[in-house]
Amino acid sequence: MTEGVNEAIGEAKTDAERDTCEKKFDMLLRRYGDGPPSSAARLQFDMRRQNQGEKIDTYLDDLAGLRNRGHLDETVKVCNWEISKKFMTGLQDENLQHSLLTLYTGEQFAKDPPTVVELRANCRDFLTMMSVNQRQPNVKDQVQTQQSTSNQMASQQKAAQQATAEVPQQSPETPPEMESVTNPRRTKIEHCQQ
Repeated sequence: MTEGVNEAIGEAKTDAERDTCEKKFDMLLRRYGDGPPSSAARLQFDMRRQNQGEKIDTYLDDLAGLRNRGHLDETVKVCNWEISKKFMTGLQDENLQHSLLTLYTGEQFAKDPPTVVELRANCRDFLTMMSVNQRQPNVKDQVQTQQSTSNQMASQQKAAQQATAEVPQQSPETPPEMESVTNPRRTKIEHCQQ
């Protein structure tokens, strides 16, 4: 179930993967790096959007690293605010983007912006929910399909009824001796005429 989510976001790191100093240093280097000077990092941050096929974790870590290198003196809240804004507006997945923008709308978002960890968790939750929904047929679609099938059946029945109504009923010739039994009115008329 989480294969698609892990593919989109990136694999979650286990304790075993983070146990050595080298691995921890690589993770920190990826996040904070020894990259370009602050002016170049600011420009890269401003221009940065998620690349086609790029994992969400990679994109988010790159944004955080560029912001931290480009703005060394800003507060954590301001940094989180800028990273979250840039992250949400630069996403490739429009459904995820819409979900996050809806979730983080309002004054509370400005006062207490989400951290990188919170953004990552919300992305993982959204993508997990989407993968579960894709496996389950949509109830609305099922109802529409049933209604469509019912409408088609009703149309077919109506057409069959019209077709049988248009075809004249051919009854076999009634022998004269049986006519009085099948049509009692005729016998009264015939008696009156005689």
